[in-house]
Order: sequence, then C-alpha cells, then structure tokens
Amino acid sequence: MNFYTCNDTTLVPRAVGRFFLRLDQQGSLGGYNYAPLAENLRIESAYVIRQGLKTPTPAPTE
Repeated sequence: MNFYTCNDTTLVPRAVGRFFLRLDQQGSLGGYNYAPLAENLRIESAYVIRQGLKTPTPAPTE
C-alpha cells in the first residue's frame, strides 16, 4: 500500500498517515493481508509524518 502525504495546505493527510502507522504498530493491518512494516521503517516514518501535528492528549475526566 502506498500512501502519499503531499499536501501543504492541510495536515489531514499526515494525520491519516499517522493513524495507519498506529494501526500497523497494533497489528490491525495484518488482518487485511497487508504485511507489517519493519520496526525501524515504521519508527522513521512516524518521525517524518508527525512533523507539524499536535501531540494527542487524553480527554480530561472528572
């Protein structure tokens, strides 16, 4: 699967790419017959793709 994050006007493609990398890390993409990425490739990709994205924070609870 190829996914291109070439969009300078919005961060949505990067956020979607980050989501796919997270699914791959959790093994969810293996259920759809996609081979998982190598660990070092996934880490390098995550570093590149997260540039400009906010760090998620947990929702406040009471």
